[in-house]
Amino acid sequence: MTEYKFPIVEDINLEELAGRKADIRTRGSLSIPKMKGWRIGAGNKSVRADAEQGLWLGHEQFVNAPFRVNVNGTLSCTGVIIRGTLNADDLVLGTLTGRRIRTSGTGSRVELIEGSSPSLPNSLVFYNLHGGVVGDIRGGDTWTILSGTYIFPSGTGVNPACVWEGPLGFRSLEVWKSSLRTRDITPLDTVNDLGSSVSRWRDIHLSQDCFVGRNIRITPQTGGTPAAGTLMFQSGTNRLLCHDGTAWRTISWV
Repeated sequence: MTEYKFPIVEDINLEELAGRKADIRTRGSLSIPKMKGWRIGAGNKSVRADAEQGLWLGHEQFVNAPFRVNVNGTLSCTGVIIRGTLNADDLVLGTLTGRRIRTSGTGSRVELIEGSSPSLPNSLVFYNLHGGVVGDIRGGDTWTILSGTYIFPSGTGVNPACVWEGPLGFRSLEVWKSSLRTRDITPLDTVNDLGSSVSRWRDIHLSQDCFVGRNIRITPQTGGTPAAGTLMFQSGTNRLLCHDGTAWRTISWV
């Protein structure tokens, strides 16, 4: 092994030393303050460094190199394979691919998980401070959000246990914890009823007119069979009828 000692000069040409096919060693540090750059190899198969641009490889020009790092520490490359963990304060990019992508290594975080997990296939998972799952959106329960519209597959829907704070707003509809506010309630079909013989409204408060297409029945008992005392206003005849337990009878006005 040959050892060389360099004098202090302004410019150093290493081509002569490289031609001797010898290793170059130094017991301390090699400092070349005025060196503008260096290159290993040639053409697009070279590794280059420049004091003003940075470090790059795979191309003669820095701006066209598939791998380059400028003097400010900005890395640009065509692909990255990471076997361990990627930690970053901010990621601004096009596509990030991985079996597990998370916002934090531990504690409260959100994770995108590949479908290899039987319990969480292709999922967006939310974790609390201690790492326990507090919610997830799974690939098998597909739902899509398009232009502010929530679209659910047939047979599914939104089933919250409860809504504690604030309304759910749907244009002119507000759904609160124990109330419903809207401008108009329209049945899906003409045969639909508001309430039933089992589930009935206790009170209905109207500030203006009530328009009825057929009959108004006042039933003072539960069940569908009229009993004595049941009242009905019969449209078309403008008669107020009362059921006596057997048949409807006309009420005579005195």
